[in-house]
Amino acid sequence: MIVPAYAGADDTVLQVRQLPDGTRTLAVFSSVARMVDELGPEQAWVCVPLGAATAAAQRAMVDRVSLDPVLR
Repeated sequence: MIVPAYAGADDTVLQVRQLPDGTRTLAVFSSVARMVDELGPEQAWVCVPLGAATAAAQRAMVDRVSLDPVLR
């Protein structure tokens, strides 16, 4: 999965986003092209297995993992 991320102090941090209804989601994308279409070419990202993304979402206590979401 392609996941928006940024460089943290010690490692890479996956970006959790808050939707207009207050839901916290970890956005994951099926391709770099889909992510770029939604978030633009400047968005940093990492490629991780779905299981790792799901585990990270659980640790971050997000409400859902969203595949190819519309965030704008």
